Amino acid sequence: MNLLELNYDKKNRGVDGSQGQPDKERDIISYSKLFDFFISNNNYYSNIGKELPFKPEFNISIKKQSKITDFILIGNFTPPFGLLISEKVLSLLQKFNLIPYSVYKASLIKEDDLLEIENYYWFYPLRLSDSIDFKKTFESYSNIPFKIETETDFIKLRENIPIFQKKLNIKYPFNSPEKYLEQQGILKLQTPKIFCLKEDVFQKYDFIGFKYDTFWFVSDRLKDALIENNISGVDFKYIESTRFKYSK
Repeated sequence: MNLLELNYDKKNRGVDGSQGQPDKERDIISYSKLFDFFISNNNYYSNIGKELPFKPEFNISIKKQSKITDFILIGNFTPPFGLLISEKVLSLLQKFNLIPYSVYKASLIKEDDLLEIENYYWFYPLRLSDSIDFKKTFESYSNIPFKIETETDFIKLRENIPIFQKKLNIKYPFNSPEKYLEQQGILKLQTPKIFCLKEDVFQKYDFIGFKYDTFWFVSDRLKDALIENNISGVDFKYIESTRFKYSK
């Protein structure tokens, strides 16, 4: 099976960066709740992959020079957390095998003429974590201070990394080569080079994303459908493999 990263099309969005931003003035309460959930209170990715505990409103201000594409790149809450998509994209996605997700209506206002753009949604896929085999992922590591068998253990490890770093500061002088090597070893524990999977989820889903990662992956058949239906604002990159591996 070919793997593809889903990316935003840089050439056809009309601007260099994001096409828009959340409009804080129209709904500061909803923006604040989203910011707290994804940024302020998202300790060590603890909220990624979870359902939102509230129903948000998405009020988006679209920049003057931006083109209105089917996939729209906005700041703050896309793309690692979710995707702003047209109704056309949503209808197409729902014909494929997707990881669990939620959908919220979005309201878009164009800055230049204050024209409201209808039929857009914030698509919030719940990044997978239950499929990760944490015990197998860490069984070859020799510098772990305690056993890692579950995601709870992994989060605990990430929480304790600042403590491990402080101990190194006490143990070694500032410019010690030994200190540097141990620091690098500890930092690698935060984000393992390879995550082992319990099952081959790439064969199961056409659209997929994992906790402790920022990419979205799509199958060849979903990519073909998006191209055949002239979906704009999206691009694809073939990759040989991901950090997420399944082996029997």
